[in-house]
Parts: sequence; structure tokens; C-alpha cells
Amino acid sequence: GSSQALTLLAEALFAPGRKIAITSPSFSLYAHLVRLYGAEVIDIPLDENFEFSAQTLFSEQVMNAHVAMICSPNNPTGTALSHQSLLEFADRFAGVVVVDEAYFEFLEARGETSCVKFATTRPNVIVLRTLSKAWSAAGLRVGAMIGCPEVISVFRALKPPYSIAWPSEVLASFVLSQKVAETRKKVALTVSMVDELQALLRRCSGVELLSESRANFVFFRTLRADLLEQTLNREGFLIRRYTGGRLTNCVRISMPPAEKLDSLKNSLREVLQ
Repeated sequence: GSSQALTLLAEALFAPGRKIAITSPSFSLYAHLVRLYGAEVIDIPLDENFEFSAQTLFSEQVMNAHVAMICSPNNPTGTALSHQSLLEFADRFAGVVVVDEAYFEFLEARGETSCVKFATTRPNVIVLRTLSKAWSAAGLRVGAMIGCPEVISVFRALKPPYSIAWPSEVLASFVLSQKVAETRKKVALTVSMVDELQALLRRCSGVELLSESRANFVFFRTLRADLLEQTLNREGFLIRRYTGGRLTNCVRISMPPAEKLDSLKNSLREVLQ
């Protein structure tokens, strides 16, 4: 949903000689676009538990970058940077701060505040939102870029005409006007399912629950990742198993429909307990 917004950001802000700070690990499209446009990736490493670290976030190398990409809640770890920390970072960072709030609705359900209002008054802050996650409308390919009017006008000029199909516009308007209460209820249920699944994983001897997920998925490490993937696939659950670098043996499982949760929990117990 916000992929085109990311591409527009890259067209406007990424270029040879420019430094783009990206939390690591994070959404792979960020680094892909940085390299595609010839800019340099500056890592903002998450700590050993994949939490945001003030030490790396406010490091000299990061603070000297031209753009900072922060996904909160982060994909794939589910960890989030507090609203206050984001505001402090934006105040101190001289470049452009892009806050990707693709999973924010799940964080909002836990009482956190969005950066949207802040972005509309700060020319160096841009927020990205999407209908692809909490709103269950990934097929529409609709998202939003939010910022000061003078900033958004620059990106509007870069946006290709007719970039959103008419059916997507109509359906997106319907979702945002008619599905708000339903979506909030679904998000609250999803958050409770995440907590329930994380509680189960803490009791499993073969699991290292690295951090508290604030998104719609759980994220953990297990030496039985391969067996778990095979078992869950047989039961009809598709999961993401990571095999490289810091993410080796890490697993991300998005929440299934509520009626399938018990089946998922039984499969997890079968492999991990």
C-alpha cells in the first residue's frame, strides 16, 4: 500500500553521495531502494533483543545521515520506538525522518500515539500509512504519505497520474468510512491473540522470545525453526523462517483467524515443548 510512497521518497531523496540510515534488521525494500538509487546505507542496529537502542539511534554516524527510515512497529521484529523517543530523534536529526507506521494500528491499541499530527507541523518528518495490514485491504494497494503541505506538494508533483485504480479508490473510501469500528474491534482481538501466543511461547523450552511484539505477529528464535515450518505448513499455516545473519533460526508468525488460534497453539506445542 505504501510501496509507491517509498519509491517517491527514493526518487526525491536518495542519490549517490547521500547517506540513508535504516534500522537493521527492517523491511528489506528500504535498503533495496537505497542501493537502486546509488545512495549509501547507514545501519542503525537493533540491540541483542532486537529492541531500538538509544546508543545506536543517536550515534554520530546516524545523526550525520541525510535521511532516517524508522519502521515502528518494526518489520520483522515487532518492536517499537516510543512516541517520545521518535519526537526527540526528529528534534535532533538534521535530515528527513521517515516513520513507517504500516503496523501502527496494533500499537495504537496498546495506547501509543501516532506521529501523524507531528508530521503535519514539522517539515523534516514524513509518516507512511497503509491499508494493507490492520485494514485487511492489501489487494487495493492503497497507502498514504503524511507531512507538511509544502513537503507533500513536492511528492504530489512526482506522483504519476492515475497511479491508483478507480476501483481501489472507491473501495478504500468505503473501508475508511464504513469499516472503522469493525477494524478497531479486529485489531483489539489481534492484539489479545498476540499476547496469548507470546505467553505460550515463553513456556516453551525450545524458544527464545527475543522481544515483545507490538504488531500483528510474533517473532522468536528456535533451533527447531525448520521442523516448525514443515509442521505448520502441513497444518495450513504459512510462516516466515529466516536463514541469514542475525535472523538465522528466527521465525515470524502472523495471527491467523481467531477460530484457528487453538490449532496453531497445538502445533506449536507439538514442536516446541
